[in-house]
Amino acid sequence: MKKIIILANKNSCYNGKIIRYFKKNISICKILIENNLEIKNNCNGFNICNYCKIKINEGIFFIRKKYFNSCQIFDFVFNNIIITI
Repeated sequence: MKKIIILANKNSCYNGKIIRYFKKNISICKILIENNLEIKNNCNGFNICNYCKIKINEGIFFIRKKYFNSCQIFDFVFNNIIITI
């Protein structure tokens, strides 16, 4: 079982949330949408609009940058991840 831990913020996830999921080959963007979290997603997951930016706080150690489009990151990259929307 993989987990996405979303840190609380006043814009999109006031109390924070832990999402557990079992699906394979699914992007973080689609996981967030399926769990009723608001995230801007104008390109429908095709990585061309740059609106679905998330900050990775912990969980991916081999990548230097912190901000990603959530439609770029698929489940095979991480087991558990902590993000801010």
